[in-house]
Amino acid sequence: MKQSVIFFFVSLFLLTPCYAMPNLWHIQQKNSSIYLFGSIHVGNPSMYPLSQQIETAFFESDKLVVEADISGSGALAAISWLLLNGVNPLHKTLDDLLTTKTLALLKKTLKQHKLSYDTVKTLKPWIIAMQLTGLSFMMEDSRPELGVDIHFLLKAHQQHKSILELESIAEQFALFENFDLKTQEQFLFGTLQDLQSDEHQLNQMISYWKSGDSRGLSKIVLDEFEKNKQETNEVEKVLYNSLFLNRNKKMAQKIDELLHAGGRYFVVVGAAHFLGKESILHFLEQKGIQIEQVEEINLNHNNTGN
Repeated sequence: MKQSVIFFFVSLFLLTPCYAMPNLWHIQQKNSSIYLFGSIHVGNPSMYPLSQQIETAFFESDKLVVEADISGSGALAAISWLLLNGVNPLHKTLDDLLTTKTLALLKKTLKQHKLSYDTVKTLKPWIIAMQLTGLSFMMEDSRPELGVDIHFLLKAHQQHKSILELESIAEQFALFENFDLKTQEQFLFGTLQDLQSDEHQLNQMISYWKSGDSRGLSKIVLDEFEKNKQETNEVEKVLYNSLFLNRNKKMAQKIDELLHAGGRYFVVVGAAHFLGKESILHFLEQKGIQIEQVEEINLNHNNTGN
């Protein structure tokens, strides 16, 4: 399973778009305008500048809505949470918790990255998976600070736009924290397998994202989840339901609430949440909400006040 892409997954002055319109939708009702933009949480310089249409949609919105605000105090809160909660309880190490198979693959992967096992042996399995994923992305010349979320969070601060959250950093960490040891180990093992495989290609995912190839993105992110849902792998089902299905339902509900509250919003959510049969788009449409996928058109709709 493509565990490693789960976590992760510039200018108004361009006269023409760089790419076909990727991952941008619009909802227009009486007193509301909401743009939905599917992002990648880490990026590289090839992703920028974004098209004028995407930047204009953001510029014309009064509020930025993200999964979790990871700028400023949000980042400090994340670090504090990890320091307080990232260590295994009762002074246990991974030698006590992991199977021989997972432990051997972990040590092999750490050695390949020139990391010491002693520096991570007291950490929870899901946190190690996060750390190794981030490290592998940086080795592919991709960095969190070039992610689309950060791009718009920085612009929102510069333009004094309000920032709203669909979730919070604490909620996102709680998803993994609530996994039992079996699920955490499966998550770590899947991540380690990806890191050993040639299939781990963030650059390919970015290429699909830039060209608006939702089928290509889905193949990387969701296809194996969909396959395992039809089988008896209960751990895979737990991961899918926790990381995608349940969150998609909750985020769709919050977007619906924004729609009824009125105003102009630019919503940035990981692109994976707009893919598949149980996406945010699906749950919004179930509520009778009409959604327009933005093509090569003028985004300067009649704006509504806020």
